[in-house]
Amino acid sequence: MEALINDPQSQDLDVLLIQEPSITTYRTHVNHSAWRLYRPSTQTDTVRFRSLVYVNRRISTSSHRQIPCDHPDVIAIKIWSADFQILIFSVYIPLVPLFTTDNAPAPLALTAVQNTITTATQNEQRSKSIILSSDFNRHHPICLPRGTATFWALNNPGQNSTIDQTVTDRPDLLIKCHLYHENYGSDHRATYSEWNLQPQSKPSIKVRKAYERADWDRIGEEVARQMSPWKDIKTRPALDRVVEELTSATAQAVNRFTPDTRTTPYSKRWFTLDLKASSAELGRHYASTTAAFEAMRQKRRA
Repeated sequence: MEALINDPQSQDLDVLLIQEPSITTYRTHVNHSAWRLYRPSTQTDTVRFRSLVYVNRRISTSSHRQIPCDHPDVIAIKIWSADFQILIFSVYIPLVPLFTTDNAPAPLALTAVQNTITTATQNEQRSKSIILSSDFNRHHPICLPRGTATFWALNNPGQNSTIDQTVTDRPDLLIKCHLYHENYGSDHRATYSEWNLQPQSKPSIKVRKAYERADWDRIGEEVARQMSPWKDIKTRPALDRVVEELTSATAQAVNRFTPDTRTTPYSKRWFTLDLKASSAELGRHYASTTAAFEAMRQKRRA
């Protein structure tokens, strides 16, 4: 999982639908600053989930969210626009022993999927599309062309099968579908699917200048250099031209010698360095803060 999440080529993808993910040495699932991780909504005591969904953080949270699905191996998210919505499922269905007629795991998971679709689309006027990606642990030739293997048995070299499939009710939206370029050491091959979907992306944040940290001495020197030698101004057109040149030179110098602010989604225009220092000073001497610190220190000594 770490290799997939950290692969620069994966950063161009919008959604990762994962089945049977590995866990880290800390017994947690892989997190990454570029991805928003969704786990099954059903409460369970298990540490390792068998289905996960990662949504690229460039996809705005105003155009997608997780929706409840009453099954520990199924995750559902909804992506929408003004005109349509897409329900996306990541499903894991356990393997059943060979020559066994009991196929209970599949109907339970698919029933949960159907109930989720019904709940999410009732009283909904927008058109819907459904995309379901799953490790079915079963093979039906109608899903993928025969010979397109997605699983290679590590304990039985040469044996392969097509048990990882993506199904949809809108195949006309599918642009391309093929095996992903890398397996990252897994015995399964990921399927790359490209769809004609246009979810809303985050608007680009306009970079602001930190004018309080501008180097005004160098700005003045740069403006003087660009404007020298000064010429006598005797006519109104000459005055207008010099004013325009001075304005342009000043703007260029300010832009060049003023650093950019390190903007985050939580930045506030009114929060300044002076306010930060004042807040820290007040916090250190505030009565409740002092009392809480003293109580914590006493507990540590006890």
